[in-house]
Amino acid sequence: RPYSLLATPMRPLPKCSTLTDYQSSIKFGSRRWLNATDDADESVPSIFEPNGCYAPAIPPPKGEVCRILDQYSSVIFHGDSLSRHLRLAFYMALRGNYTHTPFMDLDDVATKCKCDGLFSESRLCRNSEPYFGDQINVNDIPGNLCPGSNFSIGQVENFPFLERRGQDNPGKFIRWDEIECERSTYKGLLLVLQGGLHWKMNATETYENMIRPILDHQKYRDCFNRQKVRTIWLSATSQSTKLDDRFPHQSRASALAFEHEIQSLLDASQFAEGINTLDWWS
Repeated sequence: RPYSLLATPMRPLPKCSTLTDYQSSIKFGSRRWLNATDDADESVPSIFEPNGCYAPAIPPPKGEVCRILDQYSSVIFHGDSLSRHLRLAFYMALRGNYTHTPFMDLDDVATKCKCDGLFSESRLCRNSEPYFGDQINVNDIPGNLCPGSNFSIGQVENFPFLERRGQDNPGKFIRWDEIECERSTYKGLLLVLQGGLHWKMNATETYENMIRPILDHQKYRDCFNRQKVRTIWLSATSQSTKLDDRFPHQSRASALAFEHEIQSLLDASQFAEGINTLDWWS
């Protein structure tokens, strides 16, 4: 869809003055379709309206993004398609290009998949990243993104219970043999975890099948003991309330209940102090 996060809101709103205000403006904002008959249609232009106040998009300097990620040897986004969105945002930040993804050879992709349209569920836009199906060293990405830096970045998808055309996809798992916290020159692991949708927002299933195997792995424990791993859990978000009847497990109530239970499970683990949560809702 066309770019829809405007530099200034359509309705007069003050500029957000604090981070809390900004979070609330996004949390309680809504998407408005220009034609009232086209609600929740990804193929039709729409406008996102923040609530209460607005914050102009101010991208971080490219060099600052490189500096932050270069604190680690491995940067892994482990989750489903929502993790793909975060990974894509980091690639855009590394390139300093917030309009297009770096690898789009087809004119129709370049035209339709730009700005926030890159994060739509359109299959056309989801297949425009041939380099990033797995971990890749930043120096092997065309464009000399971070001169002088040395880290790998990528995504590992984990969705073993999602049915695709009648078949279960086993997903992928972290390649622990590439994590070398015991090596003195290994700077550490940044592990961004997110999941739930592919377990129908069942917190116990998500924890037992996705999170626990990671926390129980000897490599993770070794990195934790050496203080060489930073783990971030991305809390569940929810869809437009207009879609609740079609996808009830993705409703706001479901997301809040899921996250409450996940946090209880994380807090009960022996690694709780090493897990940071990014939670827009709470």
